[in-house]
Amino acid sequence: MTQEGLQQLHEVTGLPWWATVMVGAVSLRVSMIPLLYYSANASKNMATAREDIERLSKPYAEAVKRASSSSERWQKAMIYYRGLRAAWHIHDANPLKLFVPALVQIPFFVTFVLAWRGLIRTDESLQTGGTLWFHDLTVPDETFALPIAGIGITYLSLQLASQKDSESPGQFVPWLLDSISLMLIGAVPFVVILPSGVFMYWITSSTWGLAQGAALRNPAFRRAIRMPTAEKN
Repeated sequence: MTQEGLQQLHEVTGLPWWATVMVGAVSLRVSMIPLLYYSANASKNMATAREDIERLSKPYAEAVKRASSSSERWQKAMIYYRGLRAAWHIHDANPLKLFVPALVQIPFFVTFVLAWRGLIRTDESLQTGGTLWFHDLTVPDETFALPIAGIGITYLSLQLASQKDSESPGQFVPWLLDSISLMLIGAVPFVVILPSGVFMYWITSSTWGLAQGAALRNPAFRRAIRMPTAEKN
């Protein structure tokens, strides 16, 4: 379906392949804007639930210190966990909802890579559909400029997100984002062998994400688009 969609977009717009992929990436990002509101609501609910969670954390820590055995500590932990879940339930909060926009990106990217490989086998015009120094979109970029740009922009986006921890529950979110950043760096040997056309999607999508993240850090912009925001106490 993705492969047919790209072919139709290319034929209807008459754009070169490199521009076709970029337009497709932007269109996909625009279609996912509602998920940002979903995630922002989840973040707001988590911030509200944090007040109740903090009330539970101090007595829990003291109870664990007084516990005389591992079984007693386990019992206290289970009581704390039930309280934690109750606080989430009361405020309709769920930590997993915070990651919906990011998690949705993964299957879309994998689907695009598979679709692109299918196009490479069936459409010879991709060999001349590039621009600048990467005229052939079916082969890796020998200069490594495209993979470096893709990884670099994605890394910057993750670092920007990790700095925005005021609405994140505890330290789990920053830790997860840092872990993903390290995994991204470790994947460099596999990334550099991807066809150049893949980076037309990757760089465009990552640049959108970077700009989007920077814009959402601006309170005036969030108010203008009525993006839910956790209230500061």
